[in-house]
Amino acid sequence: MHWASLFLDHFPVKRKAVYIHFFLFPSFLHKCFTFRFILMILAAKLLLFLFLPLSVAFSALHHGWANYDQTNTLDYTGQVEEITYENPHGMLKLQHEDETWTVVLAPPSRMNSRGLTNDMVHVGDEVRVVGYPHKEEKNEMRAERIYVGEKKIELR
Repeated sequence: MHWASLFLDHFPVKRKAVYIHFFLFPSFLHKCFTFRFILMILAAKLLLFLFLPLSVAFSALHHGWANYDQTNTLDYTGQVEEITYENPHGMLKLQHEDETWTVVLAPPSRMNSRGLTNDMVHVGDEVRVVGYPHKEEKNEMRAERIYVGEKKIELR
């Protein structure tokens, strides 16, 4: 017994042909819905195909904190050569014993909330930075705290 016969046995004989056609051969309206569905699936696949590699590329640009050696604490005092106070992280270049260190700071919102505003540190100022060295990049460190004058600011 066919599954459609359970439904169709309740209709007059003249209408059975219409309902059989409906079940076995979808109407133009059903084909339109199917075509739209297929287009939506193709569009979703295309967007996934285009944006997935971009998201992987951008995630590779954001460095993780696991790249820093937290077993080796650095404590350097030096002169600020350059400072940026912008997202995703502030950065400064610190001149320490004939080497220039790139110091990765916290995001600006966190620095503001912890008391380090963008007008506190300028090029030429002397600061003390305590942090962890990068495992692969030479002369790069992640700052845990920074001392500006006598003020200590915890960044993490």
